[in-house]
Formats: sequence, structure tokens, C-alpha cells
Amino acid sequence: MRPAPVQRQVHWLLAALLLASLVLRLWSASDRLNNSRHFDERFTLRNVAVILVHGGWRPVNAYYGSLSYLPQTAAMAAVEGLHRVTGIEGLSIFDPKAADGWSVTSYWVARSVSVLFGVLGIWATFVLGRRLHGPWVGLLAAAFVAALPAHVVSSALIKPDILVALLVTVTFLWSLSAVDRPTPRRFALAGVGIGLAVAAKYTGVGVAIPLVVGTLLVERPAGWSRWRPLWLLVIAALASLGTFLLLHPHMALVVEYLPRLWSIMESKGEATGGSHWTVFALEGRYLLRHHRWPVFLLAVVGTGMAGWRGLSRQVSRRTRRQAWMMLSYLFGYSALCAVATKLFKGQNYLPVTAFTSVLAASAAVSIWRWLEIRAATLARPAIAGGFWSLAMAALFQYPLSTTYHQVVPSTWILAGRFVADNLHPASQRYLYYERAEDRLILARGGHRLVTIPVGSLSEVAAAELTLADGEVFEAGRLRGEEADLYLSNAAQPPTRSRRFDPRWFRAHGPPLAVLLHGWQPVTAPLPLTLEELPERNRYRVELPEGLAAGEVISLAVRMPIDRHVKRPGEVRVNGHVLPLFETKSSSKKAHQTTARFVLTEPTEQLVLAFEERLEIPWTPQIDLCRWHRPR
Repeated sequence: MRPAPVQRQVHWLLAALLLASLVLRLWSASDRLNNSRHFDERFTLRNVAVILVHGGWRPVNAYYGSLSYLPQTAAMAAVEGLHRVTGIEGLSIFDPKAADGWSVTSYWVARSVSVLFGVLGIWATFVLGRRLHGPWVGLLAAAFVAALPAHVVSSALIKPDILVALLVTVTFLWSLSAVDRPTPRRFALAGVGIGLAVAAKYTGVGVAIPLVVGTLLVERPAGWSRWRPLWLLVIAALASLGTFLLLHPHMALVVEYLPRLWSIMESKGEATGGSHWTVFALEGRYLLRHHRWPVFLLAVVGTGMAGWRGLSRQVSRRTRRQAWMMLSYLFGYSALCAVATKLFKGQNYLPVTAFTSVLAASAAVSIWRWLEIRAATLARPAIAGGFWSLAMAALFQYPLSTTYHQVVPSTWILAGRFVADNLHPASQRYLYYERAEDRLILARGGHRLVTIPVGSLSEVAAAELTLADGEVFEAGRLRGEEADLYLSNAAQPPTRSRRFDPRWFRAHGPPLAVLLHGWQPVTAPLPLTLEELPERNRYRVELPEGLAAGEVISLAVRMPIDRHVKRPGEVRVNGHVLPLFETKSSSKKAHQTTARFVLTEPTEQLVLAFEERLEIPWTPQIDLCRWHRPR
């Protein structure tokens, strides 16, 4: 039997949507195939290493469930097996030169597993929408999910957020089947789904809410059989518990980590001034940010329509029950997140987007059909096709733009890489940059290169610019009103200059110019001996022999880290105020540096004074750095 024309159209459009979603997510996954993209990826990979490197099974952490790393482990093991059989070096998942020991291939394979989960989640959303409201609602709901920037990003990370979103949607479908036709097998399957969702991430427990609500709304006959649905719930509970325990033989570790996770989230929530009501507000803001206004408003309308169906006697009992199950997850899980913690985490709220997308799609299709009745021209294929094509183009512009700006580096990033690669050694370095939308953060070898934002380089004295390691500014300044200032800096030997222009798929952002002034250390930093003076926070230091007037020096300051003691922000050197910039921070000591300055006269000692208002309970360690500009 051949499918109806409408079904063929939907299937072809769904295939195109899934293919486009796959390509977009693979593109996003290709960004920074190392451990620098997202901090949390290391938690999954550490558990993968237990199996593939050390040959054990006990995970080293339980921040997530076992399904957060077992699928990636299987995929990476298969690729490594191919490497050993074929000898193709590019298939190896290990790289001794990498900071964490994992190769580019390992990150590509592990993230591709998440991409697969993301595409399957889009398909599951289509199935959910089709089951509740028909194929066009399913297709539109799948498009709404596919266009979510949060869904694109989560689909490209080695984290379980996208897997739990997929399992929540699939488990909800199994729950619908269970309450529509209550049998032990169907309830056991729904229970297995709940266990799998929790095994991926503990927040998956929220998908149990719709099954409980749907079961309570099942029509129960009189007599002993009226208790049958409740016994079926017990079966589902046992199946979910058994599935979770089967995948977590090391339950002691899970029991140890759950209070730790809750404590971390509570402390972070309190540190940010959060509250349970704040979490509610941020949930709504999350949906608005990622759905954008049109889809968000449609979701609100769809939620109202679902509430009407749940209360109306004009629809079947099954339709009412399905509406309440949808709303129970949307509001029940939202309340669960808000009550459980004061910290909102967007990735924990991702599973809700499948349901809001279905609600928004049902509202959109209902409104369109209502308009078709009143304006027959809208029913013409050319009109309808043109409208929805434009709507989809507008919908996907946002995730496409977001992914482009994520994968393609900005000119600021390229300029920062150039600076970090050309300043050796990296310690005690600093440069000025004209203020951009984002901070210019540079680091190399554990050292932070100090970047000082200014509105315009003209605000900084010419002598101070010359003493800095360089400047970063928009290239258009070389032709503006103050072009002489910028050109004179660039003309001073041995200054090096480099320009970075935006180019499609190479770089985005404004054209930038980078000037590096070529400062190099004369010797290794020289430790100074401090003599404490009677005045508060004042010291005298003896300078090493051989320093002459006109020499350029800077001071490196090291102090123990104590969260109860505020670190100094400046130091007076023979009466001249020099700001202190943090260049490196370890667990025990903070490293700071002054700007470079010129010894204006021969001297054998310096008097240093930190802010009098500070309580500094220890004597700082200070090194002298001598600098020159080789021709």
C-alpha cells in the first residue's frame, strides 16, 4: 500500500530536516577538537579512560550516570580497534602530545555520538507531535527543536544533556502507550525508559511524573481491578530501579556524589544570590532566549490550548489524559528544578524544549487552519509553501549564525593567538587594547598575559605605550583622525605589525591591527631582599649592581592566596604609583607584575609601598625584571 501524498511530503521534508540538522551539528562538533572547548567534557572522558586506558570499570566520578560515558566508550573502543587492525595512525584515539592524552579523533568520535543523539531527539520530537496532533505538527515541532541553539550546542559536546533529552522524549512516548493500553509489558518498558534517563543524568527522574499522572487518570472499573493501574505503576518502578542498578554496580560512588552535587549547586546558587523563585524566572527566560519571541508566544498559546483540552468534555478522555501528561511534565519538572536547588542550569532544562516545541507547533498549525477557513488563498500550495519556507528560513537563521560565530574564530581570537605565540617568555607581559564587546583574554604556558582595555589608545601616554608589549586596535584607526598616533607607534623599530581581516569561513569581526614592540628580558628575574620599614606596608629593597639610569625594569610580586586577605592593586615605587596586574594564580600563590618603568637616575635601592588600608600579614616576594628591545 502506497503512502498518502501528505505522508510522502512530510517524510521527504523530515528527511531533509534531519540531514540539515546532522550537518549543522557535525559542524558545531568540529570546533576545537581538544580539551579547551568545555570544562565538563573532562568528567566524561576520565570515566572513559578508566575502561580504555586502565582496563577497569569503577568510574572515577559520578557527576553523571553511567550512560554519560558508556556509549562514547563503545564508539571510541571500536575506532581504536580499527586503528590496531589497519594501522592507520589517524584512527588512534590516543595522543601522547595532547594535554589530556586524547587525540583529535577521540574528540571527533565522542562528539559524533552526541550528534547522533541530537538528531534522534529531533526525530523523537516529530514522532511525539505526530502522535498527539498529526504529521504537520510533528514536523513543525521537530523543526522548532532542531533550530534551538542550545540543542545544537549540546548535540556537539561530550556531555549527557542531549542523551537525557532524547530518553525523556522516548520514555514519554512509551508512557503514552502504557496508559493508553495498560499492560505489564508496556509499563515495564516505560519503567526501563525512566531508568535509562536517570542513568544518563539524574535529572531524568522527572520523566516519571507524566507516567504517574497518566496512570491516575486511567478509567478504573469497580472491584479489585480498579487497583490494577497502581500495581502496574509498581512494575514500572521496579523496572526503572532494576535498570538503574544494572547500569550502576558501584552504587556507593553514586550515593557519595549525589550530596556533593547538591552541595555544589546550593553553594553556587547562594553565591549568585539565587532563590527558588529565581529559578522559575530563569526557566521562562531560557525558553524565551532559545525559542525566540514568535515560537515562545506560540508555546504559551499551545499551553493554554492543552489546558483547555485537559478540562473540556468535548474531547475524548484519552485526549484529556494526554494533555494533562504533557502539562504535568512541563510544569512538574519545572517545579522540581526550582524546589530542588537555587541554581538554574540551562542544560538541565533542555528536555523541556521538546514539549514546548510540540505545544508551539500545535498552536501554529491550529492558527494556520483557522486562517485558511477565513482566507481560502492561504490554502493554495504556492502561498502556503512560500510562507512556511520563509518562516523556516527565519527560524534557522539564528542557530546558523550562532554556530558560525562559534566555529569560525573572530578576528579578536586570531589576534590573541598571534600575540600569545609571539611573546616569549610569557611571564610579566602586558598590552593595551581598545575596548571591544568581549574581554581580550590571553594565556600561554600557565601564564596570563595582562590585557588592559582602554576606550582609545590616545588616553594612554605615548611613553607608556612604548613600554608595553603591544597594542591591539581596529585597523580603521590607521586612517582616522588620530592616525598619526597609531602610525608613529607602528613605525618604531623593532615593532612588528600584523593585520587580521574578516573573511568568510576564516574569521568574523572587525579588521584588527596588532603591534608588538619587541621587549625581551635581559636576564632571568632577580630575587630582591626586602627590609620592612616602620611605616605600614612599606619596604626597602637593595638593587643589584650594574643597573644604570635609563634602564627599563618591572617588578614581579608573589603572595600567598588567602580568601580573607585582599591582594594589593598597586604599589608605589619611590613615590610613583604603579598598578599591579595578576599574571598567574596557583592554589597557593598569586603572581602579579607592575608595568615597566624607567630608572630615571642611578640608585642603589627602591622604597616600595602597598596600600596602607590593606592588612598584609606576610612579607611579599619580589623579583626584579630587566628589559631591552633588541634591534
